[in-house]
Amino acid sequence: MVVQDPQVGLANVRGQLQFTIEALYRVASSKLEAPKTSGPERMVDFLRRHEFIQPALAESVRNILRLTNRAAHGERVEPEDAEDLAKVAVSVLMELDYALSRKGSHPN
Repeated sequence: MVVQDPQVGLANVRGQLQFTIEALYRVASSKLEAPKTSGPERMVDFLRRHEFIQPALAESVRNILRLTNRAAHGERVEPEDAEDLAKVAVSVLMELDYALSRKGSHPN
């Protein structure tokens, strides 16, 4: 999908990333007093500050969100670049899923 239509493929990547971030944020919110937030970048910052995710993972998520947002707003993305970004996003999603699966082991 990403190679055939980079904008649509990257929109799907962004949607899955946001879904996973929101799920992890809900878990964090159940353990800590979390502010109501309006966007995924703020959720990522909260998750990083409270050690639900590592700083390097948070930075990767922010980079993917920025790039997929640019694609969603019409910036041209070469199919090869979109495919590379999608591969990185899969790895990031796996790390986020792992963080979500170990939610009960957080010290707070």
